[in-house]
Amino acid sequence: MNTLLKSEKGFGLIQVIASLLITSGAIAALFISSYYAQSKANEHYHYRSALLQASGRLELIKYYNRSNSSQANIENVPGLYDPIILDRRDGILLMANLTVNKTTRQEIIIAPYAGYDEVTITLSWDEPSPYLYNTSQTQRHSLVLREDYYRRIN
Repeated sequence: MNTLLKSEKGFGLIQVIASLLITSGAIAALFISSYYAQSKANEHYHYRSALLQASGRLELIKYYNRSNSSQANIENVPGLYDPIILDRRDGILLMANLTVNKTTRQEIIIAPYAGYDEVTITLSWDEPSPYLYNTSQTQRHSLVLREDYYRRIN
């Protein structure tokens, strides 16, 4: 029995080193996956925030057009071009750029007494880098919403 123990000399050290490598690899993979999940959650939060801001601006245009006149100018809508803040963390603001386009159309063949305004809102922002090693690289994201506002033409 004594000779059996002498032949297994140092085998415990190899097992400890192997288990340490496997454990450290699993911990590193867990850390990287949690960091990636956090960056994707932030990205989806910014997208949802932009979507809510854009739909709110469309509703503001709709309310202003109905309360004032059918040919209201979108440049006069109060609060439409206010700054858009998507996120505020650690003193850093994530701002979005707003672009509004309005086109007035009338299809005489289909409905001679109806016209409509196509309003398109585009929000664009620079998403912070999801990478640990290159934080200066940003990704450009944009969101486009379009709404048609029909009205009667006399």
